[in-house]
Amino acid sequence: MRKLALVFLGMLPVLFVIALAGCNPSGCRVTIQGNVTMDGTPLDKGTMTFFPAGSGVSSGGSIDKGRYTSELMPGQYVVQITANRETGKRIPSPYSGEPPAKEYEQYIPARYNTKSELTIEVGNQRRQEFHFSLESK
Repeated sequence: MRKLALVFLGMLPVLFVIALAGCNPSGCRVTIQGNVTMDGTPLDKGTMTFFPAGSGVSSGGSIDKGRYTSELMPGQYVVQITANRETGKRIPSPYSGEPPAKEYEQYIPARYNTKSELTIEVGNQRRQEFHFSLESK
C-alpha cells in the first residue's frame, strides 16, 4: 500500500504538466457552442469562422441542424457565418465531355460573413454558449 502511495505521489508532477498542456498566459482553449438560426429557423448546414480581434489563430467549425461547437482561446473574435444552397442552375464544366455541375450561392447576408458585424468575447470558463439569430432582410 505504501509503495502505491509513493508511486502516486511521484506521478503528481507529471499529471500537473499534462493538465497544463495547451495553456498559455491568457488561458486554455475553451469549448464554445450554441445555436444558429436564420429568420427563426435553425440553419441546416453552414460554417463558422472565428477571427481573433488582435493577433492569434483563427478557428472554425461546421453548423449542423442549427448547432455548432468549436474550441477557442479566451479573447475577442469576429464571427463569420456562411452557408450555400443550390440555385437550380447548371454551370458548364471546364473539361470537355464532363456534364455541367450544380451551381451554388452564398445566401447568408454579407453583414454576417464578408462584412461581419458579429463579435463575441470568450472568457476563461471551460464551456460557453453563444447564440446567433440571423435575419435575411
